Order: sequence, then C-alpha cells, then structure tokens
Amino acid sequence: MGRPGTRQERSPEITTVGKRLRKLRKEKALTQTEVTGGQYSKEYVSQVELGKTRPSRKAVKLFAKYLDVDESYFETGVDLAGRERFENLMADGEAQMERRDYPEAVRMFEQAYSIGEKAENEQFTRRAEVGRAWALHFQGRQREALGILADARAYYEDKQRDGLELAEVLYRMGSAREVMGDLKLAILLLEEALKTLDRCPIPADHVRVRVLRRMAAINARRGDLEAGREAAEAALGLARRLDDRRAVAEAFWQAAVLEERRREFTRATEYALRARDLLAELSDVEGMARLLADLGEIRNRMGRPAEAAPHFEEGLELLKTVDDPITRSQLLRGLAEARLAMGDTARALENAGKSLAIMEGREDHVEMVGLSHLVRARAYMKDGRNKEARAEIDAAQVLLAAPGLARSLSKALLVEGDLLMTEERPSEASAAFRRSSELLQELVC
Repeated sequence: MGRPGTRQERSPEITTVGKRLRKLRKEKALTQTEVTGGQYSKEYVSQVELGKTRPSRKAVKLFAKYLDVDESYFETGVDLAGRERFENLMADGEAQMERRDYPEAVRMFEQAYSIGEKAENEQFTRRAEVGRAWALHFQGRQREALGILADARAYYEDKQRDGLELAEVLYRMGSAREVMGDLKLAILLLEEALKTLDRCPIPADHVRVRVLRRMAAINARRGDLEAGREAAEAALGLARRLDDRRAVAEAFWQAAVLEERRREFTRATEYALRARDLLAELSDVEGMARLLADLGEIRNRMGRPAEAAPHFEEGLELLKTVDDPITRSQLLRGLAEARLAMGDTARALENAGKSLAIMEGREDHVEMVGLSHLVRARAYMKDGRNKEARAEIDAAQVLLAAPGLARSLSKALLVEGDLLMTEERPSEASAAFRRSSELLQELVC
C-alpha cells in the first residue's frame, strides 16, 4: 500500500477535491478502498474526502482510473466532455453577441453557468456570469450588469489580481458606466483596467486595444478631444503592431468617429475608408454596413447629403443577406436625414418611419429611436405639419432624457426651438436654445 500523504491545514481547494471525490465515488458505488484499487488505505481516502489531506499525484491518477474520469475532474468538478460543453457554450454565447442576438447569448451563458454551478466550480460560474452581464449591458440593463460585474471584480481582485479576467471586468464596468452617463467614473475604471494589464504576466494587448478605443470614445464625449485623440492613436499603433487587421479596422473606425467630432471631416473620411477597405478584406458584411452608416453620417454633417445617400443605400444593400435590424434602422435613419436635406420630405418620412418600425419594442436602443423621431419632426415641420412635429419632438425628448444622452437631448431641444420659432413663440424658443447650449457645456465640463 502507498503511504498516506502529509497532513495539512485545510484549504478550500483541498476540501473541494475531497467533496468531488466523495460525490463521484458514491455515484459509482465504490468503497474507499476500491477507489484506488487497494493501493491506498481507506483511512487515507477518508482523510482526502474530509479535506484534511492533499492527495498525491499517484492517488489522483488512481482515483481517475477507477472512477473513469480524467484527472482534471478533481480540479474543476467537470469531466472532459463537460468542459468541452462549457467552452462550446461560452463560444456560442460570444458568437451570438457578435450577431447582436443578446437574448440568445444570455441563454447560452446561463447554460454554461449551470454546468459550473452543478460542478461547484466558481471559476466557471464567474466566467459565465461575466458573459451574461455583457449581454445584459447591450440589452440596456446596465444596473443589473454592473451588479454582476461588481461581484466578479471582488472575486478576481481576491483570487487573481494580476489576471486578464480582472482587466476584462473593469473594461466592461467602464463601458456600462459610459452608457449610464457617468463618464468620469467610466474613465477611472478603464484607467484601472490599463494598470491591471500592466501587471498581467501574459500578453494582453488585444484587451488593451479595446480599452484604449473605449477611452478615446468617452473622452470625445466629454469634450476632451486631445485625450481622445491620444488614446485613439495609441490604439491604432498597438493594433498595427499586433498585425491584427480587425483590430486595425476598428481602431481606424474609432479614429474616424473622433476626427468627425473634432470636425476634421477630411481626416475622418480617410480613416473611415481605410476601415471599410479592411473590413471588405475580412468579408465582414455587418461591419461594413455599420461603417457605411457612420461614413454616411460624416457626409451628412459635412453638408453633403448627395454624397451621404449612396453610403446608406450601399449599406442597406449589403444587409439584404444579413439579419442585422439595428444597423438597418440606423442606415434608414441616416438616409432619411440625407433625403430631408435634399428636399425630399416624402421619402424622408418614409425612411424614418421604417427605421422606427424596426426598432419598435426595442427598449435597449432609446437613442436611435429618439433620433428617428427627430428626423420625422423636422420633415413634418418642412411640410408645415406642426402638430405632428410636436408629437415627434415630445416622443424624442422622453426617450433622450435617459442618462448619458445629453448630446442627443440637446439636438431635440434645438428642433423644439426651431418649431417654436415657426409658431412665433420667440421667448420659449430662446429658452429651448439656451437649455441645449447648457447641456453641451455640461458635457465639456
């Protein structure tokens, strides 16, 4: 018989191994002697099951042999098939996120969680919960997502302070805070994510690129365009060093949005076109459609609606073979803007109406819906239909009053001011214009 291992103080890891051994031995109806083929005493096995002794390498091999599992079962609580199913579910969840089918992603992550829960594997359950929180974030359920992520942050700070998992959690918390309008806290969380990545013992530049891109976007929203530009350039340089074409495309994309905010339209267009070409090389149809929507928006803001319209139309053509309702709605709204600027109010109303119809019932995209209402309001005003315009403005303001949407709400107030001027109510119009300006000033501050 082998000698019993050295007695040790209990640790959660040893106790967990013992629980898993006892549970599976009972399921297999084996005695404490049979579980090692008689090579270890039942007293030794009992000590392992009680969490008083760490099993030797040889003992673990014997447990695995006689219980017909792979050795990692005692570490994870899941056999090889179970681990593969867990990883497949996590991968499926991420794939659904890419497709923007967030309810289906939640379902995948919940199934993965159940595997970890059954195995009492907290590492698995945490990973699944972080995935689910990210899907909830994109459904507009930021507070629920933040609760999950805060728990995960505490777990990873305790278990793996220098780990990639902690940086990922901090990145996602920062993104959720951005949507909620707490831009200062969002930046602080992303800065903490960068510090965590600096301590990470394994390469993590792919996460660093995403953090930098998010910081660029948030600083642009805060009005700190210089900080935004620095972050965007850092993200682009790092993506190029990684030789990751997708990361380079996304970095160019973010740089285009930032330059557009700085009203550097020529540079914004250049960056957007570079991103588009890379996405075309990657055969990323959905990505190309989304980028064409942004490129069209840039042309609209340049006052070139005749150049913007073909971008929106090309994007819609691409989506004929792809189920991406969110981007389709965005393209239709942009096309409505372009056609309104070209004087085609009838088709502008038609496009804006289609955009709104697509978004009906999607409470997680209130900004997009609110902006579509504003397009219709402006179209109705051009037709002299002020009553209908007022209804659209009111609907937009209700939606755009949500946290984090001050810039879009300021647009709604400008449209309201224009309507009040046509109704010969100058003092009320002046108040709306003033409030719009105040909202933009608050963003800069």
